[in-house]
Amino acid sequence: MEQSLLLRAITLDERLQPRVQGLNKEVSTNYSEYLQEHPKRDLPPVSVFDDGSQTYWLADGYHRHAAYVAAGRDVIPVELHEGGWGDALRYSMAANATHGLQRTNADKRRAVSIAWERREEWGLQSDRAIARACRVSNTFVGNWLKEQEDVTPAPRRKQTGRGGRSVWSSSTALTMLGDGLDAAARELKAIAVGVNLAQRKRLQQLEGRLEKLKNDFARQLRKELKQRPTEE
Repeated sequence: MEQSLLLRAITLDERLQPRVQGLNKEVSTNYSEYLQEHPKRDLPPVSVFDDGSQTYWLADGYHRHAAYVAAGRDVIPVELHEGGWGDALRYSMAANATHGLQRTNADKRRAVSIAWERREEWGLQSDRAIARACRVSNTFVGNWLKEQEDVTPAPRRKQTGRGGRSVWSSSTALTMLGDGLDAAARELKAIAVGVNLAQRKRLQQLEGRLEKLKNDFARQLRKELKQRPTEE
């Protein structure tokens, strides 16, 4: 649903910014100059998610938002979607695939990496599903997975189903859980910013427990890989 919002009502989060290098100053400046030269015109609406508590997460349109601020505008046209921070993050994975400043390969790799971390939560059970979510090719996802083999044990897959679709096999369960713990630990660190001392101590305790669980899973994963050198 398209409408307008006050700029100050929109919440920006750098984790939802799809660009590895952040804003391109030249692009935002060009947008801002256009708005100043045409005070009665607008840029295409930005994409915002409303979580129902009057928190509006900016998912797509960071250059346009910066341009409206620089141009001294108070309101900005938005395409409003229902959903919270997680929904905005998933939406941002494919941002700029078909419009705006073209994504770099680094931007695409960042999107694939985030989608991989959240594949269980988002129900992304295959290479193709991740590729569709990030609007990249299946080959791009496959190459990204190969790059990870130099860092961590590669997630093993088997070909199954019509058309030889690649799906995650059961032996990836521990890896997926470990990735989930990593993501949870990063979320706790982000939440810790701005909370009071007592809350921060509690979050640090939870972070310690997550770290212990992550280490336990890592040991179990190494044991699993030694015991099952090949996929059944």
